[in-house]
Amino acid sequence: MYSFTKSIFKNEPWPVANNYVKPHPKSYLTNAFSQLKTPIFYIDFEDISNNKNIKDFVNKDYEHYEAGAVYINEKSALWSTNLHEYFDAIIYVDKTKPAENFNLGKIAK
Repeated sequence: MYSFTKSIFKNEPWPVANNYVKPHPKSYLTNAFSQLKTPIFYIDFEDISNNKNIKDFVNKDYEHYEAGAVYINEKSALWSTNLHEYFDAIIYVDKTKPAENFNLGKIAK
């Protein structure tokens, strides 16, 4: 199975594989959210603008994973970002699963 994306390192498609990524110990914000025992939630930063404690908590640089659709390794996926500064909200999803087989790389008839 192959992805639609060509490797930037070689002129060939990347093989598609499932990856399991454990929570990173430096990902303090993600680890704190997982302790809430709410598997999916949304925080609109405008809604918390009057709550100083919550605003101060999210308005800091935190290391977190940004793997998206392409995952190379844990080091490449770990970023440090002030989410409050760059985004309008956080959507937290505690657990995900890989997409089902969509016959990647095959041309539909």
